Amino acid sequence: MEKAAVIKIRDAFKRATITLTSRKDGSKKEFVPNLHVVLDNSVNIIDDGNGSLIWDDDNEMLWWFRANTPSAYINSPSSGMSFGNKVEFPAMCIGSNYEQIQNMRVLLNEESYYKLCEAIGTDVMPKEAVESNYINLFEETDMYAVITRKQDVNYNTGRPKRYDPTYTEDSAYTIATHPDQGGGV
Repeated sequence: MEKAAVIKIRDAFKRATITLTSRKDGSKKEFVPNLHVVLDNSVNIIDDGNGSLIWDDDNEMLWWFRANTPSAYINSPSSGMSFGNKVEFPAMCIGSNYEQIQNMRVLLNEESYYKLCEAIGTDVMPKEAVESNYINLFEETDMYAVITRKQDVNYNTGRPKRYDPTYTEDSAYTIATHPDQGGGV
């Protein structure tokens, strides 16, 4: 990815903040969600916003510091292996140039969605697209809407219930107990 694109996406995602409320005292705090960076060969990096991912824009490099785990480094000694009181290799670092970045991702709630749309700008993302995406991402995934929609669908056929045939007690008995006469099992 080009340096300008990395900076633009990274900065836009940093604006997609979420307001969290403390359960203890009700105070509010702004939270920046973790940034998920995907490099070539499916290397996944998570920027926790606390300094584990270092962005070196001048050299178009990134440095990610993380705990050493069996899946983090091929044939590495386990992070728990030690002959003393201290783990010998508890950490590791992944370094990459910006050219290796395939994409970046961030999780959104409604608040951070609108902040990200604002950061992207109306010249790139028109108001109609903002509202259409909002409906698809937040209204259509609301469980009340999903349950209401599914109540009108036949579980067996997947078709709207209005197309279901009507059954009498006799026809239901035939369907349930006599498969050779158009019934079920």
